[in-house]
Amino acid sequence: MELHEPKNLYELLTLNMEQRFANRVAFRYYDADQDVVVEKHFGEYAQDIRRAVNYYLSTIPDIQGKRVCVWSNNSYYYAVNCYGVMLAGGVIVPMNQRKSWEELHRELELVEPSAILTDGDDYGCNEEMQAAYGSLLRPMDAYKAYEPAELVNRIQPEELMVLMFTSGTTGRSKGVMLCERNFFAVMPHHVRVGQRFCQLKNDPDLLVSHMTLLPMFHLGAFGCLFTWAWMGWAQNLGSLRSFYKDLKRMPSQDMAAVPVLVESIHHDLMTGKQDKLGDLWALNCMSAMFDPQTLMDLHDTAEIKDACQQIQQIAWEDVPMFPTFGRTEGYVYNKNLNGVVISPSGTLSFRTATLG
Repeated sequence: MELHEPKNLYELLTLNMEQRFANRVAFRYYDADQDVVVEKHFGEYAQDIRRAVNYYLSTIPDIQGKRVCVWSNNSYYYAVNCYGVMLAGGVIVPMNQRKSWEELHRELELVEPSAILTDGDDYGCNEEMQAAYGSLLRPMDAYKAYEPAELVNRIQPEELMVLMFTSGTTGRSKGVMLCERNFFAVMPHHVRVGQRFCQLKNDPDLLVSHMTLLPMFHLGAFGCLFTWAWMGWAQNLGSLRSFYKDLKRMPSQDMAAVPVLVESIHHDLMTGKQDKLGDLWALNCMSAMFDPQTLMDLHDTAEIKDACQQIQQIAWEDVPMFPTFGRTEGYVYNKNLNGVVISPSGTLSFRTATLG
């Protein structure tokens, strides 16, 4: 019997991770101590998530609706814990560890967390965090001591599931409340770039990979935890400091844009050094960051490539300004980089551009 597309987190795990894609790579990351790229497959990922569910159900009484913060760099553990909290019925709160203690303390007071997960790195205010919330701090890998849980669907699709804070660059940060339905309402839009790549390669089952450099407290990176599992694609966890090495170790077709790297990529393309980019084919989440000429350069270098070469081009008018979570509005960009509304009332959105 053919399985339908997952419509919630429970089905994302039980249908996709454990049945459809159990043997496909879900995550890759570089282990510097062993000098190897570690691969985690969806089947193993699902079992670790079940362990995390058991951990939270066992250690946070009546976890339904309670908030668990993550104060950590990107990692495989980060992803497992996010799923574990949500599937246990809790609310996950990714924290920006780059904020000042004053900003973090204010947000934590608003959140009233039941636990704070941390990787132990020094983010400049560890002493303050320990003094104020030491009893709530937990290591990222504590779930490993637990057996995988029997899973039931504990998530109400319109109840709070994720709480994220804005950057605060234009004033005090604000909490953004997201539910399960918000994420799944736009899933078909968010996978279009990868689907287009598979189409151009004439391989619908191609394992598309995303280079995850944005921190997971950023919505553009956090949303990939759902998007890529929905399609059975891989996330490559990279570092800004070793971007080109990571890209060589873990070839990637897609990447959420990081401004400093897009400037470097733009320079590579303009100076004929695109071989450094390997399979990298599309950047997203970038339209508001750069001047129109840079965007046009990125577009035009793809446009002049021969169609049979490795890097292909999405038709410009077919590149959407994806709607915000839970809404149906959208835009496309025309050749003059003017946003063209294609359905009512504009809203904050994502943007994709192709590379050459």
